[in-house]
Amino acid sequence: MPKLETIIVEHNKLTGSIPNSFGSFVGEVPNLYLSNNKLSGNIPESLSKNDFNGVFLSKNSFTGDGSMFFGRNKSTISLDLSRNMFEFDLSKVQFARGIVDLDLSHNRIFGSLPRELIELRGLKLFNVSHNRLCGKIPRGGLLQSFKSYVFAHNRCLCGTPLKAC
Repeated sequence: MPKLETIIVEHNKLTGSIPNSFGSFVGEVPNLYLSNNKLSGNIPESLSKNDFNGVFLSKNSFTGDGSMFFGRNKSTISLDLSRNMFEFDLSKVQFARGIVDLDLSHNRIFGSLPRELIELRGLKLFNVSHNRLCGKIPRGGLLQSFKSYVFAHNRCLCGTPLKAC
């Protein structure tokens, strides 16, 4: 399927894990929609080779390292990994400069919020609540414009808009 542009299989009650061959697309597939299924397991490494504009994996039971979808040189605009069981160190992640929507809530993500987040000038949706994050919320950029609930229920995040450190 050389003209494949988007994969949408949301709300289909799909179960099991994603096969390793799944990321071996011919050509570019800019958008991947797998939300609201019953998928589980690790994301295959083959998907890390793709440069998606949008990745939507929310409301599944994915585990392991979800950081493969990040990268300074990626063209990611929307990334929704929420409501899974991903575990990775957010402080080691580099963000695509053009990211607009970033929802990492309800996972097992640890580390601190990278200072690089203040450089994301187009960020409109942001949520890292219900994870295992710690440390001071970086000051500057758009981070303080978000409500406190997008940072809530983490191990020990502090600073505006949460309580002082």
